[in-house]
Parts: sequence; structure tokens; C-alpha cells
Amino acid sequence: MAALAMLCGCSLLLDTSEFRDPSGAAPDAGTGADDGAPPGPPSLDAGTADGGLSGDAGACVLCIDGAEPERVAEGQTTALLLRGRGLPMSDDIAGADVSAVLVGGEVDVEAEVLDWRASAAGTAMGVIVALPVMTDYAPGNAERVLRVTVRREGGAASRDIAVDALPELTQVGGSLAGSDLAARYSAISLTGPLTFTGSRAIRLSATRRIEVAGTLRADGADAISSLGAAGGPGGCAGGANDMAGGCQLGGGGAGGASASMDNGAGGHGGGGGCGTLGDAGSGVRPGRAGPAVCTAALTPFGAEGNRGHGGGGGGSLQAHGGGGGGGGGGAVELTAAEVAINGMVSARGGGGAGGHVILCQYEREQRSGAGGGGGGGVLMVRADTLEVGVAGALRVSGGPGRSLSDGDTPCLGRSGDGGDGRVRFDFSRLTSELAISDPAQIVRDGVVWRGPRLHHDSPRLVTAGVHSFLVRGDPESTYELRVDNEEPVLVAGNEPAEVWLASGLRKLCAMVPGAAPTAAEAGHCLSVAVVEP
Repeated sequence: MAALAMLCGCSLLLDTSEFRDPSGAAPDAGTGADDGAPPGPPSLDAGTADGGLSGDAGACVLCIDGAEPERVAEGQTTALLLRGRGLPMSDDIAGADVSAVLVGGEVDVEAEVLDWRASAAGTAMGVIVALPVMTDYAPGNAERVLRVTVRREGGAASRDIAVDALPELTQVGGSLAGSDLAARYSAISLTGPLTFTGSRAIRLSATRRIEVAGTLRADGADAISSLGAAGGPGGCAGGANDMAGGCQLGGGGAGGASASMDNGAGGHGGGGGCGTLGDAGSGVRPGRAGPAVCTAALTPFGAEGNRGHGGGGGGSLQAHGGGGGGGGGGAVELTAAEVAINGMVSARGGGGAGGHVILCQYEREQRSGAGGGGGGGVLMVRADTLEVGVAGALRVSGGPGRSLSDGDTPCLGRSGDGGDGRVRFDFSRLTSELAISDPAQIVRDGVVWRGPRLHHDSPRLVTAGVHSFLVRGDPESTYELRVDNEEPVLVAGNEPAEVWLASGLRKLCAMVPGAAPTAAEAGHCLSVAVVEP
């Protein structure tokens, strides 16, 4: 196995695991890069002990009393809300300025302030800041802070916000198990040939960027005996002889056994299903087809109904076992602010094994049945910007069934092919070297659905009031647009919707209806800093 190089980085990805209290309280800790978190270190003074500039009588002329969120992640682009006294006012910002610096390392590193907005009363400011990626800042290092400084005529004030370090994952070739993955990285670069292993679904999440090159495999295994083959990571195993495919919900049915050697024939197994129906076995005593059980949204991701299902095992002939079913394809998620695909990501189903053949003649057979092919797996790609290179491709095809022969004469029937899997894309904009307009064009043999994504140009600094947000997605689907814990607004894909935003740091989410809000695949969230006009 190739070694994993762990560095650091991140971006503007948000988790849906926590919703804000509508009372205006600061958000709780969450795993998303744009969520609030437990209190960080106290503010460091830029003028006086209270974090601001004082007048002759000790009254605060410019003070920052608090900031939301109190933790951010290295490399993240996020909205901040500063509260204080004597801050620049919206109608008097001449000479005002905001800067941000990462401090606590050997040298200070500047962060880019993309925009800021002041309230009319000078008591709040919204700031959009892009934190840099620091390859020398890793989990376990001494904590660094983001020092945000506001300047206006007469002085300045600062506030420190804790910065979480994230690892970076770089691997060329070898294998990678789901159990070895961190919950989140700053950046990921994977170059094949690389094989995902283990029983867990592969969930790759980076705040900044994921790059894929070469071939990455999460395929179900091909059966080579009467034993069912293993599923890909997160996928279901094929059935052994006389057994249905693993994860019964979408597994192919087992072929029927034959107790008689005189003109005896075990049934052929059926193919597993996911995005499309598997094929039933044919001939005598055939196994049923695996149903298409995977949901369009793939929520919950990697659960029994949302992964590749195994092919059914072939029926036995007395002591001669039938062929095992192919393993179902695995489950792979790629989530980042930017995802670049310039290689193949494969989660195909495995092929079924052949049975034991003694004789195949017209209306007289002595054989066991062949195993069915495993169903194709599931792939989920979620990004603000999706980049597709010339070699970009996704594959979730079902595994093949088998025909049998005694060497001279084909046997009757064959086992069923596995059904194709599913792919979900959530993205705001697409760039491609292939001149494609829809990433579905790079999917081989799979059913494609588009999930919700807030537009990449969504406003992040606004004044309190009604605002319109565009949700990118499937025009035939309906999504939920939710502010904090409020009742959602229903919106069709690629359509705008209006919501009321009260002052404060608000969490805006585009969601799959009915999905658990705590699930990462439930949707996409942004923090929006809202100040009084």
C-alpha cells in the first residue's frame, strides 16, 4: 500500500449537521467548514485591554466585542459576523479597512478579505475571508488563530478566531480502505491505478479541492467458485450457490437446486439491482431479478437500499454446487469546493461464476446453475465547481451473468446480468475539456440524478430583508430552501426562491426533501452574514 502523505488545506464546504436557533443564538459546533463551533481563544487587543481603542475617559471608541463563528478551518472561505461599538457605519466608511492574518506559526500569513459590509449603526460588520492553506499546519500542532482587524480614522480593533488544522491526502497507486480515511481533509489528490478496499463506503470530503487521475476502483469482485464474491466498499456480497444475493432488498434471486442427476439442472441466479432492474436467470428454476432499489438522491448514502447489490447464486446439482453471484459495486462520495475528474472512477458490479457442467444436450442436461452478476454501485460527486478532463469518466455498470456449455453444446439459459447503478451530481458550475454541457455524458451505464446546490455566486453579505437565492439542480425535482430552523420554502431546480433573512449569521441550506438534516448528503449550506441596513 502506498504511503499517505498528510499535509493541510480547505475551502467553503459546509455541513448540514446543525441548524441555527431562530432566537439568534450563535450556531453550535458542526463538522462543516462554514459552521460555528465551541468558543475559541479570547480576542487579542489591537488598542486596549478590551480589544479596542479607548478615548481619554476610557470609553470605548472602537471595540470588537464578539465574532461568529468562533472557529473556522484552515483554507476555508467563509462569512464572519463581527459585533462591537464604534465600528464603521454603512454611510460613513471613508478610510475604513478590514484585514486578516493567521498568527501563531513561525511567520504570520495573510488571509484574503474578499468583501465586507457595515451596519448603519456601527455595531456589526459582515466579512468574507479566504483563509490560506498552510502545509506546515497539521492536526496536533500548536493552534493558530485568525486575527481580524478593523481600522477606521482614529484607531483599530482586532478579534482572534480559532483555526482548525486539517490533513491533506495524496496517494499514487496502491490501495486505500474506508476505515483509514479522515472525516475531512483540506485537499485530496488520488492517482490510479488505485483500489478502494474494505467494507465501508468510501467518503472523501475536502474543504478545498479533490483531484482524480488514472483509474480508481471500488468494484464488486467477480465470483470464481460456488462462494459469493465480495462487494466493493459499501457494496453487498454475491450469494453462494443456492443463496440469494447479499443485502436481500436488491439482491438477485438464487437459482433452484436439482436433486436428480437424471436430466438434472440447477437454476441460474438472477442479477442484483440498484439503479436499474437486474436480469432474471433463464432456463429451468431461474433466480428472480434484483429490483431497482436505489433512490435517486442516494439518501441515506451507502445504506442497504443505496449501494450495489449482489447477484444470486446458481442452483446446485446434488453435490455439485452452482456458481457464486458477483459482488455488488461499492459506494464512493467525492465532496469538495472543487472536484476535478481526469480519470476513471469505477464502482461496477462483479461477474457471476459458472456452474459445474457434466452434460448439455437437447432436452437433457446435467449441470448446476451459474451465478448472477452483481448490481452496479453508487457514486456521488458534490462541488461548487466540477472540472472534467479529457479522461474523465464514471462507471457503475452491472456485472455480467454467465452462459454454460459442455464444450460442444451450449446449455439452456444463462444467469442474469446485474442492473446498472446510480450517480448523483450536485454542482453549481461545470468546466470541461470535453466540451460537454452535462456531466451525465461521462457516466457509463448508470442512472443519473442531480441534487441541490446553492449557486456559487450566492450573496454572502446582505442587509436584513427579503433576498433571492438560486438553487442549481434537476429542473424536474423539488428541493427545500431552509434558513436556520425555519420552515422550508419549496423550490424547483435551477429556479430562484425568496427568503427573509433577519440580522445575524444565518445558515442557508438547499436540501433534499425528507433527508435527515444531519446527513452530509442531505444538501448544501452556506453561512450568510446579515447586518441591519
